[in-house]
Amino acid sequence: LVSQSITIFENSLKVFIVFLGAYAFYCIAIWLNYGLQELPVFILIFFFNVTVVNFYSVIYNRQVNARLRMKYYLQELETAHRKVEKLTLANERQRMARDLHDTLAQGLAGLIMQLEATDAHLQNGNINRSQAIIQQSMIRARETLKNARIAIDDLRAESIEETDFYR
Repeated sequence: LVSQSITIFENSLKVFIVFLGAYAFYCIAIWLNYGLQELPVFILIFFFNVTVVNFYSVIYNRQVNARLRMKYYLQELETAHRKVEKLTLANERQRMARDLHDTLAQGLAGLIMQLEATDAHLQNGNINRSQAIIQQSMIRARETLKNARIAIDDLRAESIEETDFYR
């Protein structure tokens, strides 16, 4: 009862009151069953038992509290881990968008400008200049395609390296 009162009340006055009540019932029970001459021996046994049980109770309560704290910290760590994963994913998307913009969008914009220039030269009858621009456009289109493939291969290589096969 005393050990349980330590866990339940966490107030030394209430625990002391429970201890006095348990001690009084114990002394009355010993007196009624064995007489007053056996009371000192049983009081020593009582104090030994109370000391051992209370020691165990304090250690057990500390372990329970440590387990609860660890569970709380584990939940906090899991929440932080999910946030880090979301931020990492967002940063990776931003990087992919920049890579695709740098390779595809800029290459296609340059190609469109060259085709518009070719169209203007064709309308003016400048076929030689139009053919030269078309040749440059084909070279630029091949370079853009090559750069896009390199960027995609880099993204694939990084995603394979980052894959966690141990989960």
